[in-house]
Amino acid sequence: MSIATTGAGSQLSIDPTGLFDVTVSATQGNVTLVADNLLIDSEVLSDVGRGSVSATGAGTETVQIRPNDATDEIHFVADGTGDGSANVLELEDRELDRITADQLIIGDAAHTGDIHLNTAIDTALVTNTSLRTMGDIDDTGGGNSFTEATLDLQGGALGGTNSLTTAVTTLTATATGSVLDISNTGNVLVTLTATAGPGDITFTNSGGITTGGAISGQSVDLSGDGAITVEHDIMSCSTV
Repeated sequence: MSIATTGAGSQLSIDPTGLFDVTVSATQGNVTLVADNLLIDSEVLSDVGRGSVSATGAGTETVQIRPNDATDEIHFVADGTGDGSANVLELEDRELDRITADQLIIGDAAHTGDIHLNTAIDTALVTNTSLRTMGDIDDTGGGNSFTEATLDLQGGALGGTNSLTTAVTTLTATATGSVLDISNTGNVLVTLTATAGPGDITFTNSGGITTGGAISGQSVDLSGDGAITVEHDIMSCSTV
């Protein structure tokens, strides 16, 4: 299922004004939402229905959200602060809490706008999230944590201005730009790959680290408070 607004700045609203709940759902299939301005369940009134998005079935269903204009930035913003800014797709934590899927995908491989974490994010009904862009993925203020069981990050620079803060147990990160800088809390199974740019990797964790796949970059700096278990290749042209 795909629902797309094609006009620049057009809004896609899944926000009932009546008494009944409204759900955009796919069984045994995926849901793709394309809009430069997205509203899922504003919760402005307590006596109206709730809006939600769902993709369930065989265990591989996804909900994907991306802007109509691939150059638009994607901002994760605090609840109630989305203001429909031009050229920005704003996503609030409470909106993401209304999504059920085996994986939530924000952006895509053709997206060139940056993704900014302006607030802490913790999904309620999703345990696997992927952020995808050819631009940068950054924490604009510093210390805004993305909490998820499994997190996949695909971008140019990851944490270029401020180190990205995550709270995950499984992390896959791919940077095609010049830096991959992530700080995680808790024990984590980590798969990190950085290519081109030239791709420097800095990863710190408050617990232990176990590699889940090859790690490669111009330089690689891994630091964990607990045990570090290397079960895959770690490749660097300088010092690990």
